[in-house]
Amino acid sequence: MYIVFIVGFLVGIIFLFRMRVNEFKGEHTFDTYMEELAKDGEVFEDVFLENQTISKYVYISTKGIFNIYYNAEMLGRLYGDDEESTWKQVMEHRKLPIPNPVRLMEKQRREFEEISCVLGKQVPIHDLICISKRAIPKLTISIEVCTLEETVSRVQAKEDAITAEEVKLLSDRIRSMISEDEDEV
Repeated sequence: MYIVFIVGFLVGIIFLFRMRVNEFKGEHTFDTYMEELAKDGEVFEDVFLENQTISKYVYISTKGIFNIYYNAEMLGRLYGDDEESTWKQVMEHRKLPIPNPVRLMEKQRREFEEISCVLGKQVPIHDLICISKRAIPKLTISIEVCTLEETVSRVQAKEDAITAEEVKLLSDRIRSMISEDEDEV
């Protein structure tokens, strides 16, 4: 009887500890949020064109094209602006340089503008930097920054700009560009 009680107590402690650790770690995995978005559109991961990554995550829906930047290693306080080539990440009194994602996203925006020409009209392109809730942004940038929890609601809050058929055309265009690039390799 005591053994059952002790085992039950230990299992309860372990369960509560795991729940608390996951809560501390932050949030669900980023892929979980992307799966939720995929219900209303199409998510592409690691889009390579001309043998270089143009975007880690691209989400296409009736709201437009979303160029989503997420780096799980962006933690602590983040300092930077649009023009700097590197940002500073301060963790436990250590300053670490990290590449400026805004500069990368500017190039990606031009690529997506070319891709959206397939429709013959301007498609809204939204840049979004997602950070863990363990990161504290001290940034002066023109791109929207949100936590992982806010990602889905921020995307869904945008107004519809294109039709479902146009989403399919854009998705097919990206798929064909990806497959053309893979064929060349």
